Amino acid sequence: STANCSQPSTINYRKVQEATPEWKTIKSDGVKKGSARYALLVSEMNSRIKTACATVAQAGSRDCVVRKGDISNAGGLTVTDLTSDVIAELGR
Repeated sequence: STANCSQPSTINYRKVQEATPEWKTIKSDGVKKGSARYALLVSEMNSRIKTACATVAQAGSRDCVVRKGDISNAGGLTVTDLTSDVIAELGR
């Protein structure tokens, strides 16, 4: 909850998603939504994104990472966009 954080940050989920190898496989192979393979790839992708977000957040002393647009009121706190940092972490 952003109400309980002091260093909120966001990511553009779509851009981060498109940077993962799993999403690239889904697109290049035409994996159908609803198929078992699609579900497995999305699960792996989400795990990879979560790990990258946690790594970047910890390195930047951020205590909250949510999708862009999910913070309706930051309570006067500066919200930092970590999209490019998370994409860079995914590439490592």
